[in-house]
Amino acid sequence: MTEINHEVDYDKEERLPWIIWLGLFILLQIVFMVMEYFSWSLIGPGKVAEKLAHFIRLGEWFHVYQSLAANLATLILGVILLINGIFRLTKKAWGE
Repeated sequence: MTEINHEVDYDKEERLPWIIWLGLFILLQIVFMVMEYFSWSLIGPGKVAEKLAHFIRLGEWFHVYQSLAANLATLILGVILLINGIFRLTKKAWGE
């Protein structure tokens, strides 16, 4: 007789939010590339963003786009995704 496996794959449910955020990050990068290609300046850095970028010296070591706001958004979202990914990998490696 054949056995039916009724186990739920919880990994897929846990990965889905991370995959959605990764997709949004990639979509945002495409938007930034299009904005830079056509020289659109739809977003500008606010005072807080300018102070943060000056504090971490963003222009000296992280210069992907010409826009300060795009560089800051890319850096912040990238760090969040990286930390979240590392957390999920270590959680899976050492068990819950």
